[in-house]
Amino acid sequence: MSGHELGKFLKLLAHDLQNQLGAIDMNLQVIPDLADENDETMKMIEPFVARASLASKEMIETLTDLQAFASLVSKKEADNGGVSKPPSTEFDLGRAVEDCGLRLAAAAKSRELTLTTKTEASVVALANPDDVRRTIKILSTELLRTSFPGSVITIEAVMAGDHPVVEFRSTQEGLFDSNRQTLALYLATRMLENSAATFEFPPNNHGPSILRLVFQAI
Repeated sequence: MSGHELGKFLKLLAHDLQNQLGAIDMNLQVIPDLADENDETMKMIEPFVARASLASKEMIETLTDLQAFASLVSKKEADNGGVSKPPSTEFDLGRAVEDCGLRLAAAAKSRELTLTTKTEASVVALANPDDVRRTIKILSTELLRTSFPGSVITIEAVMAGDHPVVEFRSTQEGLFDSNRQTLALYLATRMLENSAATFEFPPNNHGPSILRLVFQAI
């Protein structure tokens, strides 16, 4: 299967799954209207319905990320094995981190997690903005999904010497492992292929889970 054919297949698969999840999400939204809000049974199941609805929305977003990755695969040129690379520009990582934190604030609260963002001034990388924004969201969502209630999640944009860095941290142990590939890590790795970023997995020694995206110095 060529890169173009694989990309087309992944996009069609993601689209089909999105439609099915969309139908499930609509049914979940209807449930609260089936009985009076003071109904005791409805009060009991309301937290479960809310959690299921959140999970379905997150899965729909994950499939959107998969479609974006499929589009990248489709751009691979058949002749001479060349690759059509998306343009890179100077991109404010701090702004991307703050925007992601605002977007995920409600989801973090519903999961009883504390989500904070920290940024230094002028953390700028030469990268593809859309790919980086998607990567930050993918990895942040993965932390929200896998961290236990009560965990503290921090996303930072800092300078490490001349290198701009985005760091993801959770007080929950064991979430990032260079030897364990997850869908989130796979998508993030592929997304950043054209942005010259490396993934660092500092040893936690039974401490917080940490992952760093290190971009090239400008």
